[in-house]
Amino acid sequence: MVIDFRSRPRTGEKLLLGSAVGVLAAVVVPLGALPIPLIGQSPPEGWRLALCDVGQGDMLVVRTGEHAAIVVDAGEEPELAEACLSTLAVDQVEILMITHDHLDHYGGIPGVAEAAMIEEIVYSGDAGWSVVEAVEAQDGTVLQVPESRGRVGQSQDQEGAYPVTWQVWAAADYHSNTNDNSLVVHFGLWDPETAAGAVGSANDPLRLLTLGDLEEEIAGLLLGRNALPNVVDVLKVSHHGAANGGTAVLKHASPSVALIGVGEDNDYGHPSDAVVDTLNDLGAATYRTDEHGTVGFILSEEKFTPVPLE
Repeated sequence: MVIDFRSRPRTGEKLLLGSAVGVLAAVVVPLGALPIPLIGQSPPEGWRLALCDVGQGDMLVVRTGEHAAIVVDAGEEPELAEACLSTLAVDQVEILMITHDHLDHYGGIPGVAEAAMIEEIVYSGDAGWSVVEAVEAQDGTVLQVPESRGRVGQSQDQEGAYPVTWQVWAAADYHSNTNDNSLVVHFGLWDPETAAGAVGSANDPLRLLTLGDLEEEIAGLLLGRNALPNVVDVLKVSHHGAANGGTAVLKHASPSVALIGVGEDNDYGHPSDAVVDTLNDLGAATYRTDEHGTVGFILSEEKFTPVPLE
């Protein structure tokens, strides 16, 4: 099956990336035809993005260097977080982004610290909450890592062989439901070898949006203020695909690829039928950790290809 990444800049787009032109074809191989899982083997050459299977939790890895990455959330189980980074051969986490103060998003941090050197933590969540303090209270792990709350508009270019640009779109600390204080980040990934003008090049990057556990009401307010990105190719679906994440953001983003971190046979009913059906109606290729395990993606000119990693 071939999926077109529909790059469609609209009025009001704010992300500090070049406007998108052209089409990126994603070759999605049927799961039965995918290679043998890579347990104990080297990750695929050129992987750029990985959705980690950390059970009922979230963990996403965006590659920035040969053995370096930005990690968004860490799941709840340290051994699962450590195993994913070890499989990917990541030993340097340039930025650990923790979306909010729920254990299924930060509990695995000791495993991240065991596998890699964490250089910096950027986070959101309730006012007064600290990632470093929470981890130490959890199991006594002391993180000697600088941490700072994310700020709307905060952005950075990660240069090198696997360049990434990111920008924070939401990072509240005042909502009574901490899910709605989630750090929302829009990434741009590109290949320096890809010709200008082609999707996946510096002036037309692949767009990835991560939502944490943002719920429907606040997501709707952000949409009403044009405070969520208009161009999204790959969407990390909010709150493990829960019904309370709603479908408005899905329809607004209309992603070509959707990623859901969710535990097998979980007791929460995640992901909801409404979310799954909406993604199907939008034609999104959906990857769920409960069904597909850890999945890595390779970005090359005109192709974005999934590869199972376990």
